[in-house]
Amino acid sequence: ANAAAASNTAGKEERVQRIVFVRHGVAQHNFRGADLSSPTLFDPALVTQGKIGALEVGPKIKLWFSTKSQKVELVIASPLTRCLQTAALAFFPGDDYNERSETGQNQRIRIVSVENIREAYGAHYPDKRRRKSLLVQHWPMVEFDKHLTEQDELWAESSRESYESIERRAASFLQKLCQLP
Repeated sequence: ANAAAASNTAGKEERVQRIVFVRHGVAQHNFRGADLSSPTLFDPALVTQGKIGALEVGPKIKLWFSTKSQKVELVIASPLTRCLQTAALAFFPGDDYNERSETGQNQRIRIVSVENIREAYGAHYPDKRRRKSLLVQHWPMVEFDKHLTEQDELWAESSRESYESIERRAASFLQKLCQLP
């Protein structure tokens, strides 16, 4: 999301955020016939096709933002491996050596991982995330939500999250997103 300020008629500052939603790249469980109830598909990684797609989408998003004279400032990703991979590959650190902040420092796109935006959880092993300590160890460039628990307390083998719960999580996330600076 990218935020910019503009004046409105009441003399107050109006904040505008450009938000782009990107689905994760193709992962091991996205193929026809995959048994989502199999533990072998626990938090699957991107396949080669998904990695290539992630590498291609980042520059396209950056180009689109540049046509609006803006830049990507924040990427928010689910703590599922395929989502972290997509975010990291799409907005790979080191591609932006020429982007500088107002202070002249190199500016890196922040990648933040938030539990609340993950896919529906429960019953399907691809939707069960890894331990927080393992994620933090493997993804040092990602800022993980302070509310992320060590174990995946949301996932249960015997039940799938309800649509009502998904709607509540989405509404809560959008509310918090609107409050970001």
